[in-house]
Amino acid sequence: MKQAIRQGILAKLKHLATQEDKKHALEEDMLSRLYETDQWRQANVIATTYPMTHEFNTIKLMNQAFLEGKTIVIPKTKKRGEMDFYAYHDDVALELTPFGVYEPVGSQLYDKKSIDLMIVPGVGFTQEGKRIGYGGGFYDRYLTDFKGHTISLVFDEQLLEELEIEEHDKLVDALICAHKGELYEGI
Repeated sequence: MKQAIRQGILAKLKHLATQEDKKHALEEDMLSRLYETDQWRQANVIATTYPMTHEFNTIKLMNQAFLEGKTIVIPKTKKRGEMDFYAYHDDVALELTPFGVYEPVGSQLYDKKSIDLMIVPGVGFTQEGKRIGYGGGFYDRYLTDFKGHTISLVFDEQLLEELEIEEHDKLVDALICAHKGELYEGI
């Protein structure tokens, strides 16, 4: 069931990625609303991912964070579905993993407690903050004892009416959605 949901949404996201102007405008709208949140304003260390082409372009978010003097950390996966976050800036080398994801090489490890805001990726989301990722469980494991804020930036193509989740699945605190300019908070 989850695999079919993933495949359907990923196909829609890949189609959206071919509409560069539309995708860019939606991203700009969501980013402007993200920058207005207290979570963004108060964050010193922000966790995000280095984007794949069909995903939200987090490079813009990273550049804004650098302009504001914030620290960006991105994940590096380990065995058994675990990951850690490492500092990212222009001088950090990246390597492409077999999953098609860029990860940092030779960068400073950041403790989970020092991350103020995590921009949580995913494939599909409900308005209640339920999410379906790529299937590895990396974020669910990491978020188990994460104390910072979590926000996801969500295209209309990623919104689901309903999603059955399991006990280990972690919800995000807030969604910033492109489709109606809405912010679902306090989830």
